[in-house]
Amino acid sequence: MVGKKVSGDLYVHRSAIKFLDADQKSLISTAIKSANLQRVAWNIIRLSNDNVALLNYPGFDEEAFPTLMHSIRIDLLDGSVSRRDFKTYTNPPILHRKELLVGDDYPQRAKFAALTKSLDEFDVFYDAHKIGFRQQWKNRLSLHGILIEGHKVTKQAKIIGTVINRHKTALIRYKLSQPVQLLMRHKLLTKENSFFDYGCGRGDDVDTLESEGFRAAGWDPHYAPKNKTTKSDIVNIGFVLNVIENGTERRDALKRAWGLTKKVLAVSVMPPQAAAIENAKPYKDGFLTTRETFQKYFSQDQLRNFIISETNSAPVAVAPGIFFAFADEIVKQEFLISRYARETHRVVEFKGKREKNLVPDTRDKILKARPIIEHLAEEIIRLGRGLHPDEVAPETMDGLKAERIPFKAAEAYCLENLCDKETLEKISAERQDDLSLYFALELFTQQKPYRKLPKRLQQDLKSFWGNYGNAQIEARQLLFSIGNKSLIQESAEKAADEGLGYILEENQLQFHRSILKRLPLALRCYVACGSILYGDVENADVLKVHVNSGKLTLHFYENFSDPLPVLNQRIKIDMRSQSVRLFNYGESDKQYLFMKSLFLPEIHEDYIKQSKFDQQVSKIKEFDFSLYGPDAKYFDSHLKENQLQIGDFSLEMINSD
Repeated sequence: MVGKKVSGDLYVHRSAIKFLDADQKSLISTAIKSANLQRVAWNIIRLSNDNVALLNYPGFDEEAFPTLMHSIRIDLLDGSVSRRDFKTYTNPPILHRKELLVGDDYPQRAKFAALTKSLDEFDVFYDAHKIGFRQQWKNRLSLHGILIEGHKVTKQAKIIGTVINRHKTALIRYKLSQPVQLLMRHKLLTKENSFFDYGCGRGDDVDTLESEGFRAAGWDPHYAPKNKTTKSDIVNIGFVLNVIENGTERRDALKRAWGLTKKVLAVSVMPPQAAAIENAKPYKDGFLTTRETFQKYFSQDQLRNFIISETNSAPVAVAPGIFFAFADEIVKQEFLISRYARETHRVVEFKGKREKNLVPDTRDKILKARPIIEHLAEEIIRLGRGLHPDEVAPETMDGLKAERIPFKAAEAYCLENLCDKETLEKISAERQDDLSLYFALELFTQQKPYRKLPKRLQQDLKSFWGNYGNAQIEARQLLFSIGNKSLIQESAEKAADEGLGYILEENQLQFHRSILKRLPLALRCYVACGSILYGDVENADVLKVHVNSGKLTLHFYENFSDPLPVLNQRIKIDMRSQSVRLFNYGESDKQYLFMKSLFLPEIHEDYIKQSKFDQQVSKIKEFDFSLYGPDAKYFDSHLKENQLQIGDFSLEMINSD
C-alpha cells in the first residue's frame, strides 16, 4: 500500500494517487473540483476523515527533508476552504520518509529510502512528534553529530579514546528481573524446565532461582567468564544487547543466546526514554552515559525486527522492551492460546441427580474409582467438550484400565452425572471465543500457520469447528470486525450497560484490567491487537478504547488501590498507524484518577468503599467530575484550604489539636 500514515491521516504524493483505491481517487477528484482548485500548485495530498488537504513542498525532490510552503484544506462536510502560507515561518513543518509517499516506479524512490535507512541506523527518529519542524530536526541531527549532504549522511565522528565499561551496567538485584518474572508468570519457566542466563551479570537471578529449586545456570564475560554455556529450555538475554556498542558483537550475542535455546528465549532491552537520551552524548548508534557505559535504546519495532533478522523467528511482545522468541512452535502456540483464555472453571456436581443407564457392575466400578472419574470430569469442564484418550493424563488412563472401566463409559458417566449441562455449554462457548481470538491474532501478525498443532488444539478444532479452515474463516471475520466502528460502538455500549466499564464523553470506553476477559469478543480482539504492538496490556491498571479514532490507551498508576491513584505512565497505541507512544508523569504534571468506581466491576473487592468515597468527592461543588476532574494540584490546595484530608476511603477534617 502506498502512502504514509500519521495519526490516522494518509499522506500521498501526487504521482502515486493512481495506486489508491477507486473511492479515494473519487474523493480527491470531487473535492478539488468542488473547490475549484484544479490550477493550484501542490504535490502532496493528505486524506483525513473529514477533510482533504493539498500541500505544496517545492523542494520535494531536491531537499532531503522538504519544507512545507503552503496548504489548502477542504472540509468534506461543508465544502469550506482554508489556506495557510508558511513562507514567512522561521520554523516551518518538514517532511520525513519521503519514499513512503511515492510508488515503486518513482525515479528517486531508492535514493529517498537509502537516506531513511542510513538515519534509522543512528536511531534519530525517536519521539517522532518532536521532530516535525525544521529547527527541532536540525537540533536532533546536531545532537547526534550528523550532517546531511544532498541525500547522503555524513557519518558522525568517532570519539577517540573512548573506553566502554560494560560491566558497570550490571545491577545488584534484590528480586528477580522483570523478564524472568514474566517467564514465571506465564508459566514458561517452571522447575521442570532448565534455565540459562546469557550475560547474567552478578548472577542474582540465577542464585535466586537455584535457592528455590530451579535448574539454573548463567555466564557473563566479566563476572562469570569461566562458566560453561549450556543449551537450556529457557534462555534469558536480559538488558545485554543495549549495552554492547559494537553492532557485529551485538548481533553475535543474540545469535549465541538463540543457539542455546530449546524452547523460549527472553530478550529484553531498555526502551527509549526521552529524558535519558537528551542528556546523553551520542556515540555510534547509541549514547554514552556519565558512568562511561553505552546505551542503545530500541523502539518496540526496532527490537522486534532485530530479533527476526538474527533468529528468523517472529517474537511475541510481552512488555515494552521485552520479547519472547520461541524455538519450539508448539510451546509458542500453547503460550498464545493460554494468554487470551479465560480462567478455568470448577466441576459442578449435583449429588442428588440420578445415574442413567448404568449396568450395576460398571456403576460399582465407577463408584469405587470415584477420585479418578472426578479428575476426568474436571478436565471435561475445563475444556468445555468431550475428550480424546490421547489428551488425558496417563495416570488417569492407567487408573481406568486398572479398574477395567472403558474410557467412553467413564466419559459418559461424567457428562450425565458430574457435569452440569448449562455450565458445560457456557464454558464451551467461552473457549470457542478464546480460540477464535487466538486464530484472529495469528492472522493479524501475518504468520504462516504452523501445521503441526498441539493435540489439544487438534481436538478443539474438531469439536468446535470440524476443521481448521472453518476456524480460520470465523477468525478472519472477527479480525475484520474491529474495523467496524458501529460494531465497536455497540460492543462498548453493551459492556457499559453490563457494568463492564464506563463510556466517557469523548466516546471512549474506560475500564479496569480485571474486566478485560469479560468484554464482548470484538472488544477483546481490539485490545488484543494492541497487545501485539505493545506487549502484555494486562499489566496496565486501566485501559481505554477510543471508539472514534481507533486507538487504545493504557494507564499505569502509583498505588492503584488508593482512593485517588496518581498517574505514573500513559501509553497510547494507534491501531491504524501501528505506532506506540509513551508519556511519563511526575509531580509537575500530576494527575489523579477521579471517580475510580466507574471503571471497576461491582465484584471488585474495593468497589463498595470506592463508590462511597467517589460519591463524597462528587459533592464538592467547586469541581466538575464529568470527564477527568480538576487539576490535581488545584484539588490538593482546595482540600488544604478547607482543612480536609483523604483518610481510609473518606474525606476527613484535619484535626487542629
